[in-house]
Amino acid sequence: MKKNIVILFVFIVVTMQISGCLFNSGVEQNLNAEEVLIYSIIVDSVFNDTYKTIFIDDSTRSLIRFITKSTFSENLFGEEPVEYFKSFFEKKKCDVKKILIKDYVKNNRSKYFLRKNFIPKREHRYLPYRSIYLYKYQKIKKQNELFEAIKNGAKFGIISFSRIGFNSRKTEALIEVHIHRERRGENFFIILKKVNTTWKPVSNCYIYGPYSVQD
Repeated sequence: MKKNIVILFVFIVVTMQISGCLFNSGVEQNLNAEEVLIYSIIVDSVFNDTYKTIFIDDSTRSLIRFITKSTFSENLFGEEPVEYFKSFFEKKKCDVKKILIKDYVKNNRSKYFLRKNFIPKREHRYLPYRSIYLYKYQKIKKQNELFEAIKNGAKFGIISFSRIGFNSRKTEALIEVHIHRERRGENFFIILKKVNTTWKPVSNCYIYGPYSVQD
């Protein structure tokens, strides 16, 4: 009986933690100027002018492994997500400073709502993640905005951003990006440096991809 109570307690704790991370509707509303600049630079760097419309995930989201680590490993077993990411980058042979990782983890414990905070100059439309998920797994429904884009034959791209990790002087940055082009998905981290007043991508660290896609 006692053993069953312990198991039930652990189940409740895990369920509450998962619910809090995966289905948390509370999102922060403000982006700073540096983040807006970085998001704009990334959109233009991964989608050239042949992409007529860019569909943007309306809220930031980070790697599912981070959510898993922060719920199961961190809360139940005391594993620190920063160390997980540090090990991840080392295995990928990606040079990422720990201060960027720490700020990335801290910032991605909550989400940004992008729709009213980031307005690219080029043609774009915001979508909830559910619509993007249905597209990714080829379960497009007629009420889905992506269905209309496919039907019209227009070339389009899809992008999701994480929140951004900065160093203390905001001269270096780390961001996770998910993109889809012609049904091919890529997931990668971008390391950027600020040169004078301009942010420049320094390197990419791929989780999956890159693919050879005809632009």
